[in-house]
Amino acid sequence: MKALLCKTLGPAENLVLEDIEPEALGPAAVRVRVHAAGVNFPDTLVIEGKYQFKPPLPFSPGAEMAGTITEVGAKVSQYAVGDRVMGVFTHGCYREEVVVPAAGVIPVPEGMSLDQAAVFPMAYGTSYHALAQRADLQAGESVLVLGAAGGVGLAAVELAKAMGAGKVIAAVGSEDKFAVCREHGADEVINYREESLRERVKALLRLPPEERHRVFLEDYDRFYGGGKDAARARASVLHAPVADDLSVVKSSFRFLRSDEDDDALSAWEARLARRYYD
Repeated sequence: MKALLCKTLGPAENLVLEDIEPEALGPAAVRVRVHAAGVNFPDTLVIEGKYQFKPPLPFSPGAEMAGTITEVGAKVSQYAVGDRVMGVFTHGCYREEVVVPAAGVIPVPEGMSLDQAAVFPMAYGTSYHALAQRADLQAGESVLVLGAAGGVGLAAVELAKAMGAGKVIAAVGSEDKFAVCREHGADEVINYREESLRERVKALLRLPPEERHRVFLEDYDRFYGGGKDAARARASVLHAPVADDLSVVKSSFRFLRSDEDDDALSAWEARLARRYYD
């Protein structure tokens, strides 16, 4: 079968298309004929050796795919040949077929094409984890999404609206991205290269200082038991390339960064908290 292979770390131009032997099928695995595979920023980091996960060379990159099952293992009962599935993995999806654990794929629902399914798990999974599991977004809360025109950003805008957010604010770097953000459900769009993100967010949220302080303490207890080593409160921020400009609203925000681990996130929040308390 054909596979796109990374034999030497570097840019995408180094990838080569070659014939490889099909993988053996384990008893708890399924074989999937790949219809389409997503291309995400982490894929570019993996092939350059800059991601936290470093597969041994040579390897096939690609973390998400969708396709049709062509074979099931002896112990697989939940899927059958012909089922449409999607999945997200560490790598290995840029090939004509993949052999993956049956527990690692998800049925593609009716009404969703395989092209759509191939780019669904990573962007929407990341955003849902951030909004639902990390931020515990509640109906009526406001959400500010930075870098909102990207895959994860647009997914966050859509999901926030679907989860009942009161106001979803999309921040982007150019006006040509305004339309796509509004199409995906953004209530307001900010061009942070042309206007003050700080002042515009303050105006859109319209929270007086005493209210921001009350809300901050409320949610501070909720997340940290009243400690003062980090700051979270009323809204969620994904992908924060302009974090310093947000210091004015740190007392009314829960800050989330999908590109950082917990330790780095805590340090980043602590820096903002020190500004607030000092």
